[in-house]
Amino acid sequence: MVSAFCDACTNSIRCSQPRVQCTQCYDYDLCIACFRGGRTSKEHKTEHLVSHILSTQMLSQEDLTPPKDVVNPEHNPSGSKANWTIVEAAPEAGKQGQGPQTFRVLHLHGNDSHARFLTGAKPGHYAITVTLELQISPSLGETDREKFREDGLGWLRVALGTLNDKKAFYGGRYLEDAFQSVSLTEEELPHKLLKYYWWDVVRIPLDQQYIQIYSDVVLTVEGDHELDTDLGLILQWSNMVAFQTLDDSVVKVIVTHVRSVTSSLLQPSSQSLIGSYSTLTNMPIWKRLDDMLDPNEPLVRAPAPTAIPPTPQTSSPSQPEPPKAEKKDDGEELSVDDWIQALTQVQQEVQDAQQRAALEAIMMQRLKQEEQKRQDAVIGMLYLNAALQNHTREQEEKQKQEQEQEQALRLLRLLGSYY
Repeated sequence: MVSAFCDACTNSIRCSQPRVQCTQCYDYDLCIACFRGGRTSKEHKTEHLVSHILSTQMLSQEDLTPPKDVVNPEHNPSGSKANWTIVEAAPEAGKQGQGPQTFRVLHLHGNDSHARFLTGAKPGHYAITVTLELQISPSLGETDREKFREDGLGWLRVALGTLNDKKAFYGGRYLEDAFQSVSLTEEELPHKLLKYYWWDVVRIPLDQQYIQIYSDVVLTVEGDHELDTDLGLILQWSNMVAFQTLDDSVVKVIVTHVRSVTSSLLQPSSQSLIGSYSTLTNMPIWKRLDDMLDPNEPLVRAPAPTAIPPTPQTSSPSQPEPPKAEKKDDGEELSVDDWIQALTQVQQEVQDAQQRAALEAIMMQRLKQEEQKRQDAVIGMLYLNAALQNHTREQEEKQKQEQEQEQALRLLRLLGSYY
């Protein structure tokens, strides 16, 4: 699966491959070869601060498992209102022939409530992107729209993290929370269900079809590198606008994807994590996990432009811009300031090259360490198998010797009784 396109050479970068992402240019990625060679395009400069991403995990709707119906029943107790419905859509690009996709549409009624999903990810230090698609009821009149256009339609809290108890997450029932800010106490739902987690709160807009939420901190996921670690995704809504006479909800939400990357420039936490900035965009719902190279540095995100490409995957590859010709004036002499500026630029380029080389060395060392861990695990398994086989052979030989000794004793007894 492709996680991004290199904005210098336009080649695709797979989720399993490392890449570099600019923290000043929005949605600007470079493959390792172009970053190492100092290639740039568009408005990107080599002196821009970058994040180093080791890998990316994309979790789609089929990777999100809802809990038991006792937690999220399909209808309210009277059966008059649907809490969720299932809809079908055409398969994603590259998945034709696999049949339509199914999505769970959450109906956000006036009562405070929530939905949970069980998912998983490989161990790593993750930067998270969660995007939610909104469906506003056409029954909401223009007068009401003007009223709620500024104040919003309610509050939505998103939390993702490792589980305190899988059984409780999958089937436990708890009192619902009311909230209007990012503040969170130990008595509220995310803290009861999740161990190490990130969360954020956003106001639900009227005129936006999609909400995209970024973490500005690292979510550290521990566990066996050969297996996925269980994660819980919680969506809570509070103070929602609701119809007085209709059974339909004003707002519906669809969770389609979760994406995460492992990279540098993120700050880890051993407790709850607040994602302090959320951006409203026109992109569909998805979630992304970026595995970061160095989790001990603060995360820096490039600001989103006013108009964002309407695709949940990655921006389409763009051709690199040709270098602009510099104008020369043979009759103009260089001043002292010009010489100082040129020397300063050369020194900065040397420092940038040294910094790139150092970061590349760290990245390669991290990759070698992970490969060494995998090799050590394989060698350990081979050693255990060999030891088990040796032990089995020794037991068989010991048993054979005991049988031979017993047969010899029987023979001696028979000969003694004969004589």
